[in-house]
Amino acid sequence: PEARHWHLGPVAVEPRRQGQGIGSALMEMAMALITARREPAFLATDQAACVPFFARYGFRDLLQAAILGVPHRFLLRPPG
Repeated sequence: PEARHWHLGPVAVEPRRQGQGIGSALMEMAMALITARREPAFLATDQAACVPFFARYGFRDLLQAAILGVPHRFLLRPPG
């Protein structure tokens, strides 16, 4: 996006620690800041299985493209 926005870097939790709410806690903290500022947020992932996780926080598909042959999903969360 060209407009002012947040870009969330990789959100990852060590596999042995997944399912303990760590990723959710990180996302909730970030979403509180982003929502308070009423700005959109953007992220990219090469992990299709993670898209439903991000969708819980309001992210929607913007586009899909391959980077160096690896399929990626680009997601956008509207302001609010």
